[in-house]
Amino acid sequence: MPLHSVQKRRTYTVVAANSVSSCTNNMTGSAVIVVNSAPNVSAGTDVTACMNTSVNLTATGGVTYLWSTSATTAAITVSPVLVTTTYLVTVTDVNGCSDTDDVTITVNPLPLANAGQDVTICEGDTATLVATGGIGYLWSTSASDTNAMLMVNPIDTTTYTVTVLDQFGCSDTDDVIVNVNENPVVTLIADTTICANHNLVLDAGTGFDAYLWSTGATTQTITVDSTGVGIGSAVYSVTVTLNGCEDEEQVMITYDECIGIETFTTSGEIIIYPNPSNGQFSIEISGYSENIELKVYNDIGQLLYAEKLKNTPTDKYTKEFNFSHYPKGMYFIELRNNEMTRTEKIIIH
Repeated sequence: MPLHSVQKRRTYTVVAANSVSSCTNNMTGSAVIVVNSAPNVSAGTDVTACMNTSVNLTATGGVTYLWSTSATTAAITVSPVLVTTTYLVTVTDVNGCSDTDDVTITVNPLPLANAGQDVTICEGDTATLVATGGIGYLWSTSASDTNAMLMVNPIDTTTYTVTVLDQFGCSDTDDVIVNVNENPVVTLIADTTICANHNLVLDAGTGFDAYLWSTGATTQTITVDSTGVGIGSAVYSVTVTLNGCEDEEQVMITYDECIGIETFTTSGEIIIYPNPSNGQFSIEISGYSENIELKVYNDIGQLLYAEKLKNTPTDKYTKEFNFSHYPKGMYFIELRNNEMTRTEKIIIH
């Protein structure tokens, strides 16, 4: 059967002849062939997208659609896009005519966001975070934190996230943790007065990684005395370290002149009772003609109590003490005026 390609609407005449018989009559006929134009197919304009995102494609020009992805709707979503790809769509119109078009999605790789290494700081300190990998940055702390560098001072361990943008508008995120260590707390004794001929042990306490005293010592405890100070005061400080964090404390030690046991030039009398005692005792003083100072020391020379007594030679001074909260041992009661010092011992058992 002969074939003929038609391009437009027209009338065609067909003549049929019998080539195998002796008949000479030919048969003729005519037909009108209508030629429909192909549909005007569009798969949309080419698209540029970031890797791992979704892209919507919409085709037009017909009533049925068949994409190279096997989808049969006019609009499709490609997700995720990983590499540059061309998608083909075949569109058929109401006359059954079809045509094809394609659209290319160009995929840009994501930037490589880097928020930096995790850091550790001490309470109250500031950490500097520096992000890399793009041309634009946005930190999770605030919409206004758009620099690569960020200064933070969290009170607790905190995770910070940075979003990095490249020149194509593609983004990536990364996290950095700022660990916050508590500051150690060191406590020394209160400012203290001791006798110049005594020494005193200063203890910074346990539980620290390192110690550094103002004397240069690196031990938990040091023993101090009046050497190099004489009668006067000296300040001792210690810096302790724990997990890289530091604290400092200082104490003032006053070295007093503790003169040996003497007798008042007056006819004054001191009575301590009971002695020894369980920590509760009384002191009775009478018959002194000058103002005197009453002090109580422990056996290492620490001043525990002090009081100035006015000149009342006809009166009797009586005071009750409760030292039961102090350790058992020997204590010294000192009476001093401008001329002499008198010291009495009391035993607490």
